[in-house]
Amino acid sequence: KKIRKSGSKKNVYTYTAKASVPDYIFYENGKMRIAVNYIDQDTYEQTLYFENAFTVKARYNHGRKIREIFYSGITELKRTEFE
Repeated sequence: KKIRKSGSKKNVYTYTAKASVPDYIFYENGKMRIAVNYIDQDTYEQTLYFENAFTVKARYNHGRKIREIFYSGITELKRTEFE
């Protein structure tokens, strides 16, 4: 019977002058999987990184999602604007 190694996970928080809450990066097995970067106190961008260079970027303002963009590499696949 093989024992499966759970892998490594790491959270990195960075405080900036842009907001009172920190920017955040999550790594899994040495690969960046989630990044949250604050533009100002009320606006941030969340990027999710998947295998095969697939990326989803979402922008939030006052806790509401206002935009979501799907990428394959640098090619934009789909963009959705929310009201």
